[in-house]
Amino acid sequence: MLIERFACNHNFINVIAVKFKFHLNLYQAIYKNISCQIYKLFIVFPTHYSLLITHYSLLITRYSLIPFLPIIKMWLIATKIATNHTSINRQKSKLRRNTPLI
Repeated sequence: MLIERFACNHNFINVIAVKFKFHLNLYQAIYKNISCQIYKLFIVFPTHYSLLITHYSLLITRYSLIPFLPIIKMWLIATKIATNHTSINRQKSKLRRNTPLI
């Protein structure tokens, strides 16, 4: 499925190339209630957080997905938690490296 390929692909040029098909498939996925695949996408791309918000705002205006706003909000919160967890782990590893051995 295109969403899985999109989630696994780290090449930003390809991300832009499949943008239109991605919107269409994402809309179908939401309607079929395939939330875990889209959730994978959020976890894989925490750096493109603002890009995803832009995609979702376009989807809401284009397809009028107002009833799905709570679900989208939940995904955004999950992404924020995932990125915070990553930064906490980075801080812990920095502390371990900088701690002198006794």
